[in-house]
Amino acid sequence: HSFERKHPDRRAIKTVGGPMPGGGYVTSFTDITEDARVREQLRRTLETLEQRVAERTRELSEANRRLAEAGRDKTRFLAAASHDLLQPLHAARLFTAAIERDVPANALPLVERVENAISAAEDLLRALLDISKLDAGGVEPRTDPGLLRSVIQNFLANAVRYSEHGGVLLGVRHRDGGLRIDVIDTGVGIEDELVETIFGEFTRLGTVEAEGIGLGLALSERIARLLGGTISVQSTPGRGSRFSFWLPAMSETPHAARPEPQPHSASATPTKLDLLVVDNDPRIVEASLALLERMGHRAFGATGMAQALPYSRRVDAVLADYRLDSGEDGLSLIAAMREEAPGLAAVVISAEDGPELRERAAALGVSVLAKPASASAIEAFLAGLSVPQVEP
Repeated sequence: HSFERKHPDRRAIKTVGGPMPGGGYVTSFTDITEDARVREQLRRTLETLEQRVAERTRELSEANRRLAEAGRDKTRFLAAASHDLLQPLHAARLFTAAIERDVPANALPLVERVENAISAAEDLLRALLDISKLDAGGVEPRTDPGLLRSVIQNFLANAVRYSEHGGVLLGVRHRDGGLRIDVIDTGVGIEDELVETIFGEFTRLGTVEAEGIGLGLALSERIARLLGGTISVQSTPGRGSRFSFWLPAMSETPHAARPEPQPHSASATPTKLDLLVVDNDPRIVEASLALLERMGHRAFGATGMAQALPYSRRVDAVLADYRLDSGEDGLSLIAAMREEAPGLAAVVISAEDGPELRERAAALGVSVLAKPASASAIEAFLAGLSVPQVEP
């Protein structure tokens, strides 16, 4: 037998007994007070640790839940902010295009400068929104030609921007089980100690006079991580640089997306049209009417479905914003108007440009223009209307 017993004086005694080979029985008594005290301390410490681990686990789970919720809130906020921030830029671009048709030739350079300023503001805003969405997890990785194009366009733009002479080469090579896309230039080059810094936000090299806001490479690096690729740079000051984007090769080639039909040139159909503009921002309605009338068309404006539906049989085409007030949207409006006027030509002009919008628009056979839309894009849509669409 073997057991432990605590005495009133708090001593712990261990008793061990057993039979002897030749007969008889032996019992030993050992004072294990110190061992028992250590064991008790270890037991309490273990219980405390388990309790603390459970508490920390609950705290970490709650922190992760709040972080995920904050990420979703940030993504929703950015989606709303992108719409609201691009609205005034869209109105400004339309007003500028309308003014351009009224001013004398000697004032056109000033109008062009205004347009350039609007474009610069748009580039800055889109870059900031894209970076924020990537950081917030608002963009899901997929084999996305748009994301890939964004990286390569940035490489090419920088190559042209910083190459005062020579040329730019774009190529693709098989490397390390994947594909490496190279953009090689004969530009000013980058010092070794500066290569890492160029991927920071608002970083520009001051070696040449060049436009830019210093966000392109920061955005490209985030896209590369999102797609599971890597970016590398090799550069020699005074001789040029090579920017490379490596991506893992796919085992199967995906089905190529059917290319969207390209609009005809603006001069293809000089027909005078009756047009309806629908936008919940009165400034955009006003700017659109001013531009369309200067293009030679007759235009009407509405800010919602109730105002727009009576025009279903009175107009040749509708130019609608996607996000309207009171839960309404431009695609639902177009579908409702086509119930009254089947085949009504339509285009959605929206600050939102996600895959869901594109899929819904494609199902209705409706083109989508991203805000701030240019006058040439709107004019191309109007020129592309077929004769049956514009005949009464």
